[in-house]
Amino acid sequence: MKYLSFGAGVQTTALLLMYDELKFDEVIFADTGVELPDTYEYMEKYSIPFMEEKGIKFTIVKGNEKGIENLEDYCLNYKISPSIQLRWCTDKFKIKPITNYILSKPKSDFPVIAILGISYDEAHRMRQSPYNWQINEYPLIDKKITREQCKKIITKHGWPITPKSGCYFCPYQSVKEWKELYFNYPDLYERAIKIEENGQQFPKFKLLPNGTSLRQLRTGFGYGNHRLEEYESEMNCELKSYCGV
Repeated sequence: MKYLSFGAGVQTTALLLMYDELKFDEVIFADTGVELPDTYEYMEKYSIPFMEEKGIKFTIVKGNEKGIENLEDYCLNYKISPSIQLRWCTDKFKIKPITNYILSKPKSDFPVIAILGISYDEAHRMRQSPYNWQINEYPLIDKKITREQCKKIITKHGWPITPKSGCYFCPYQSVKEWKELYFNYPDLYERAIKIEENGQQFPKFKLLPNGTSLRQLRTGFGYGNHRLEEYESEMNCELKSYCGV
């Protein structure tokens, strides 16, 4: 049994479009429940119809940590934030759900082959499977296909480039990506602040590795399309009514 571990980003979308060549049996997507809306919309418009057209089995798996399937709910419930150092969120809400699903399959399917979306320019990330029942394959590396070439595969098929996949409060985001979240999805930025400040180790531990809080970070972005009253507590101007707002 051969499956594509689908992350909905550039590399795995390119692999999906290489189906006629790779002939995997199933596409498995671990849904944390907190991908950006752009990712879900892209999948609904392009990836899922493609799989339906090709007759590819598509399976969505979710985490189940003490009955909680959504990463945001888990963070809020246990007063914890994602961590670059530990990456527990990847393990609990990506790797573990896929592993549990695979292990529920008939023994006749083993060993399974996992097609993983690591491109040639990221070959240093290639790893052997830690499981004796799974073999990892890296077609993009074997074919020396880079991330930029993956984009060409997508556009050649007539699709737009996929939005960057990942959880909206991922600590691996750059300041630029946090700024884009702030302006494009202000409600999600506010929810990210809530997750950060709800953490039992806040303010010692923050989502940004440089120690800046998300509340502090947004002061450098301007207030964008937010309502002024949302920030009244941060305004110290004695003449704030004089300017007309």
